[in-house]
Amino acid sequence: MKKLSFLFFTFISLHLFAINSPLEPVIPSDVNVVLRLNGKKLAEKIGINNIYNSGIFMNYLEYAIFSDNTNKKIEDIGVNLEKDLYFFSKSTDKISYSAYLYPIAKAKLFEKYIAEKNGMVETVKMQTYTVIFYENEREVLAWNNRFAVFMHFDYSNYSDDDEATEVEMYEDVLMEAADAVGEAGVEESTESEAAYDARIEKELELREQARRESLERKRNLYYAELNPIFNLVAGQKSILDNASYVKHKNNMADFSFWINMSNLSRRYNSYYGGYYGFSGSIGSLLSTYIGEELRGHLFLYEKEIKLTANIGYTAEIQKWMNQIYTSRMPKKFLKYIPNQNVLGVTSISMNSTKFWEAFPKVYTEILNQSWSRRRQPDEKQTEAFAVLADFMSIVIDENDLGDLVTGNSIFILKNLLPVKVNYTSYEYDAENSDYIEVEKTKTEMMPDFLMVMGSENKPFMTKLLNLAMKNNVLLSRKGYFYTDGNNRDFPYKIYFYVNEDMVFVSSNENEILSLADGTFNGGVDKKLGNKIIRNNGYAILDIKELLNRIDQTYLNVTDVKLLNYAKANTGSVEYFNRFENEETNYYMSYSIPENFENSAKYLWDFIHKMDEIDQSN
Repeated sequence: MKKLSFLFFTFISLHLFAINSPLEPVIPSDVNVVLRLNGKKLAEKIGINNIYNSGIFMNYLEYAIFSDNTNKKIEDIGVNLEKDLYFFSKSTDKISYSAYLYPIAKAKLFEKYIAEKNGMVETVKMQTYTVIFYENEREVLAWNNRFAVFMHFDYSNYSDDDEATEVEMYEDVLMEAADAVGEAGVEESTESEAAYDARIEKELELREQARRESLERKRNLYYAELNPIFNLVAGQKSILDNASYVKHKNNMADFSFWINMSNLSRRYNSYYGGYYGFSGSIGSLLSTYIGEELRGHLFLYEKEIKLTANIGYTAEIQKWMNQIYTSRMPKKFLKYIPNQNVLGVTSISMNSTKFWEAFPKVYTEILNQSWSRRRQPDEKQTEAFAVLADFMSIVIDENDLGDLVTGNSIFILKNLLPVKVNYTSYEYDAENSDYIEVEKTKTEMMPDFLMVMGSENKPFMTKLLNLAMKNNVLLSRKGYFYTDGNNRDFPYKIYFYVNEDMVFVSSNENEILSLADGTFNGGVDKKLGNKIIRNNGYAILDIKELLNRIDQTYLNVTDVKLLNYAKANTGSVEYFNRFENEETNYYMSYSIPENFENSAKYLWDFIHKMDEIDQSN
């Protein structure tokens, strides 16, 4: 009886675990990208009925779940949007894929929907899951009673000894044989009808053999990836065995991403370069990504949207980062931030001498990484990059460049102001049947700004500005330089002033004049000043006020409506970044307007309202 009870409760426990367990353990350990959407939190914040009734969200799911089905009612197909949804991808020299993983609430309802939707597509019943192979033979949908995974596979552009390429080559060989049979024999006028029929029948047999055997080989590749997802065995590793992934997890986040480049195939960019949609966008981003690992989290709080992210680097780049980002903004820079309200402030602080010292090696390290991710390792290319690094080290004088531009700078955006500019247009002269030049004037919005940049080489900076003046690019008076706005290539008035350790660039002549004669009155509040000093990078922007400055004169009706809605429903954004604990850490915070329930609902409503305005016109 005890044994029977034990077996009964073990069965019940396993059944409940199968129903309620998270999906992360089925994600393979060797994937390169994992994105997680916290379905439960978002459903609570936005409202599950709002999600069900969202045309935009349904269009996003169309590819992964509906597959072009026009009857887009997700509540009718058994998919559970109140649990975590995942996207993950993998790239190797054998095969690459991207996958959408989502939970199923009602397996029978899901299967009924699939059967109705995919009547003409082949369905295969495996021991622990069911799989649909779509007509293009690169996309599959597989599911059990707990979850489904939609996968797009790619095996093109691989080396000749790859098994995946052999699939294509083998089919080509058989097709060529079929073509040979079809074109062989004697001329049609002397070939008997029976011989002709036999030849055509043989050609068709070979073509069918090529199709069938090629299909079998492709599917064996797919089964090799699907089986570990649906057939978990003792000792099988998942993404939860990746120490870095687990370390950087945050179950409280509404959205998370983790991207690992260290085990990325050289064919990754070839795959994603030819793929489309959401996955293609990720591929484009990663094709220029230089870190070893990128991870981050999005939090949709009640009154704030917060994004945190960090980048880990290779040991070589990390070593230089430690030296480049040791500096902090000198306090003397802060007194040049105007004490009145401004639209935005950005700052950056780094040791530029160390930057230029590191630049040749870091740059060639980036080239090496980029090259190796696209092609086979090449000793000649690696040697060429090494020579390039040595040459750049000889040419670059890091101390002189470091003095010229110290690496500390602040940009203050005070306003957007209308400025009249002259330009040349061409109008048709009917009397002379030719186009003639016409001088015209238009109004453009010009930023009212001040930029402060550290420099400890005033003599060279002054020589540079004097040279520009001699070439009629700049003018000079009262100790500062300026453009008069009459140059058609640059029809704006900009002012420059250099002191012993700073360069100033401004759109306001009175401001530059006060800097030159020592009467400038500024000074930022202590709270903002501390944020600038404590971070390598900082930015704050009042989006609402910035939008209020935009001139609507040349906007069409739809753009005016979009702009007016955005002006009434935007807030301010604040950004920080600093290098610490061997990583670059990023923080961004966006304050939402007061009249919204929470930031998730705000973001959801904002996107839908903007889409509604755009579609209605």
